[in-house]
Amino acid sequence: MSNSSPLSPAAPPLVLGQLFDRAWGSVKGQIALVMGLSLVMLLGLAAASSIPLLGWAISTLITAGYVACLLRLRRGEQFDFADFLWAFQNMNRLVHVLLAALLMAVALVMGFALLVIPGIWIWVMLSLTTVVQVKRDLDGVAALKASYDLVSGNWWRVYFMFFFIMLLNLAGALHLMIGLLISMPVSYLVMIEMVEDLERAKGLAPVDPGTAPGGSSFQVNPG
Repeated sequence: MSNSSPLSPAAPPLVLGQLFDRAWGSVKGQIALVMGLSLVMLLGLAAASSIPLLGWAISTLITAGYVACLLRLRRGEQFDFADFLWAFQNMNRLVHVLLAALLMAVALVMGFALLVIPGIWIWVMLSLTTVVQVKRDLDGVAALKASYDLVSGNWWRVYFMFFFIMLLNLAGALHLMIGLLISMPVSYLVMIEMVEDLERAKGLAPVDPGTAPGGSSFQVNPG
């Protein structure tokens, strides 16, 4: 008898509506908590943007912590401020989060220096780097490769996902900016759902070693 489970690697890919429904299902019962988390995230990014040179690095680390909290939320687990500092929990992880961001920035600059289209193509191919890096606790180069591998063969699907996310956050911004406190976490959760769906489509078991303090299974150059 064939297995018809929606989580089966052989299952058809989820459409945007299904990704959104799953993302919304993770937050709808905890709106106040999610809005508070997003407010801390936005305030942190605003503060980081005022710091010369180091601002981009702090923003990158804050974003990784935000994703770590959302992963715990999605699993139905509690998170606290220590989870928001996921990227700061050990020096090796911190370095590799920044390395991934730096390499991605270099790749994008090179892509857009060639022409706009190559830049957009590279951006989409590497767009899942942060989510995959936090989810699997990968090193910088491995995270970029993982994003590239997942998006390969699914470029247009991921591109339209980001177009949908852009519209979602635009709608959030139009609601006196307060809507962003909900649309932003839903957007990241849509990305997380996309990553897991792509993993299933490629026959990869979803890897989620946990983001709680002390629960890391940091992998360097996984083979």
